[in-house]
Amino acid sequence: MMIKKGIALGVMLVFSFVASAQKRMTLPFSGEYDEDQILHLGFFFTYQTSYYKATKNAHWQSSNGGVPGRRLVGLKTPAAMGGVGFGIPIDVRIGGNANFIVRPTYLIFANQSLDYTFLDEATGERVTISKYHKEEPNPNASGNSLDKNFFAFEMPVLFKFKSDMKKIYGEDKYRGYLVGGAKFSRNIGRNKYYNELTENRPEFMPLIVKPYYFSYEAGVGVDLFFEYFKMSAELKWSQTMNSILDKKWKNLSNPFMEPLDKLSLRSIQFSLIFE
Repeated sequence: MMIKKGIALGVMLVFSFVASAQKRMTLPFSGEYDEDQILHLGFFFTYQTSYYKATKNAHWQSSNGGVPGRRLVGLKTPAAMGGVGFGIPIDVRIGGNANFIVRPTYLIFANQSLDYTFLDEATGERVTISKYHKEEPNPNASGNSLDKNFFAFEMPVLFKFKSDMKKIYGEDKYRGYLVGGAKFSRNIGRNKYYNELTENRPEFMPLIVKPYYFSYEAGVGVDLFFEYFKMSAELKWSQTMNSILDKKWKNLSNPFMEPLDKLSLRSIQFSLIFE
């Protein structure tokens, strides 16, 4: 009897909490949009173009890529095709024109690479090799470039500073904003893949990246208001705070990491956010 009363009391408390929370938060498309609510939830889609910024050390040209008779003569970071992601925005109003935002994000198909150009000192032939997070131990294996980098879980923590509401035909319709903060990124499957990386010869070693890293973020956007939801279009730039290379990984020889002093990751991201 006491157990049943306890369960009934717990259910009543849960319903009471939900009813109270609904007065201060809005779920996507759950009714008329209210900008004055404390908490807004929703969903978003993002497209991200990423590229590396490589800092070479003083002896970078001494690398042979694991093949005797070759010499490194060029190192460049081509622009990537881009990746896509999706997630849930958690938007908390902390003042009249300021919000605190957390956006858990799942990012896929981030295919940035680092290109190495080697000179064969015997024949004078030049060969360019693209390096990713992953590498097949079999040199004749064909791989999909969309799967040569790890997917990532990202957690941006941002502050949003909004302009006053702008009107169209006498109704509140849009406002601009600035956003900035920091982001935590975690490479999914990184530890499992690298722990099994024992068959690769030096010439087939990938770029060994850290399991996680932090980035700065800054951007601009515009909020567009509709009767039942708000849509935001946002353009954001980010750069890692430190090098993403893990040079201490198992202390194995890696001729593609030896020429590098630091490797940063820069990204430009466009998002459509619905709340």
